[in-house]
Amino acid sequence: MVLMSPCIAQACSIVYPNVQVGTRFRVRVTDRGCPVKALRLVLSSSESSKTTRVVIISSITDADGFAGFSNLSPGQFFLSAEHDLSTFTDGTGVEVTPNGPANVTVRLKWPAAAPVSVRSVSGVMRGPDYYPSQVQGQLSISLLESESARVISTIVTDSKGQFTFADETPPGLYFIRVNPSGIRGWSGEQIEGMIAIEVDPNAK
Repeated sequence: MVLMSPCIAQACSIVYPNVQVGTRFRVRVTDRGCPVKALRLVLSSSESSKTTRVVIISSITDADGFAGFSNLSPGQFFLSAEHDLSTFTDGTGVEVTPNGPANVTVRLKWPAAAPVSVRSVSGVMRGPDYYPSQVQGQLSISLLESESARVISTIVTDSKGQFTFADETPPGLYFIRVNPSGIRGWSGEQIEGMIAIEVDPNAK
């Protein structure tokens, strides 16, 4: 069983690296050194916010983790996975110019946060004000496929925050999504977010 508590979000600024490329370049995505296949990457407008980015073009990684972009118009863009359900998204700013460097390979890590290794998808999810002698409002949580973000199942925790996804989950990478359930953090923010997990029968 894994003990997990949602983190309290704090205001912060994230500075992404910037890469100069020509009108054609490729990307390689890895997870702890291994290629990530069938992951959709997007080039989006760098002028929009993280939650409202306008997708310009997309590409899907192959078996070796490579994806290509070509025939691009000059401009400033943001390159990232279509979804990274961790706390922060790994991405990079891309400046496309007609005479930019050729044969550039941009490297990304996905997911941005290392997944928690588990033997089964069960555990305890507790808010910041939980005390053992008290009950907690139920949290809604969903189990998602990693690459597609498809919802496999949604359940609610019990009054002590315990949960178990009943169906056996095959080994692999998944995300647990904490859905808005009315439980709030110390600063009044809604408790929600994503936790990357890796189901491994040999996990500790």
